[in-house]
Amino acid sequence: MFVPVMHLNTLQLLLAIAAMYGLVAHIFDIVGAYLNGELKEKIYMKQIPRYEDGMDSVLLLQHTLYGL
Repeated sequence: MFVPVMHLNTLQLLLAIAAMYGLVAHIFDIVGAYLNGELKEKIYMKQIPRYEDGMDSVLLLQHTLYGL
């Protein structure tokens, strides 16, 4: 899954162009779309740095993470 991200300057430019030409702009802000996705396969990951509990454990992901 890939989540495109837009810079604020780009959004401002597009809205300014839409206003100049009298166009209607539709904006969708789906904050948690990638956080609540369902995984179709088992994915394991190492513990993140600074969160290690001293054990050599791996984590089974139950939901998607940004970029997966």
